[in-house]
Amino acid sequence: MMGIPPTCEAKRLKAFLRIDGNVHKKTWEWIKPIPLVDNLGHEIRYRTWVKAAWFDTHLFLAFWGEDNDPWSTYINRDDPLYRQEVFEFFFSPDGDLDRYYEIEWNPNDVVFDGKIEFCGKERKLDMMWNAEGMKSVAKIERDADGTPKAWSIETAIPFSCMDRLEHPPFVNDRWRVNFFRIDMPTHQLPQELYAWSPTGIANFHKPEFFGEMVFSGH
Repeated sequence: MMGIPPTCEAKRLKAFLRIDGNVHKKTWEWIKPIPLVDNLGHEIRYRTWVKAAWFDTHLFLAFWGEDNDPWSTYINRDDPLYRQEVFEFFFSPDGDLDRYYEIEWNPNDVVFDGKIEFCGKERKLDMMWNAEGMKSVAKIERDADGTPKAWSIETAIPFSCMDRLEHPPFVNDRWRVNFFRIDMPTHQLPQELYAWSPTGIANFHKPEFFGEMVFSGH
């Protein structure tokens, strides 16, 4: 990683957040959005952000992105969602950049999850890991005439599903993380790639570019 990694905040909540797919409800209104930019340094087509919060047992994320045609043909868990439109979360709770988790969600509310491990330059994917107990809801927002204008994911990820996490976070703990989005406006290549901390190439699996997510207090 060149220089100091960017930092974002996961805000501690006073109660468990009910997941219903509404990323604009009051709880999220007072949490600062984390903007995603074009991963290759181009001008972005769509505004995209993610918000992060936590409580004793879960990490909560709200992804939102403008889109006049949110789509995916994948309908089964662990389908290769990354080949079409998707939001993605990469995270290493213990800061080990050679081992991290990857969770993805598409507009059909389908999940891809696994663990990544680098052995030298070789990247291995463990598909046996599942984010057990995670709840997520995808929504497509529409104008009055029914035209899509955005899509979103709201999710609650249990800390208990993370086998490399010894205990739930304490205030001021830091994880290494990155947030991504893939958009395919023509339903074909090329993909438009968005990132919180851009890798600068058409590859999200560059953990040296992960930023830091700080677990703040109320």
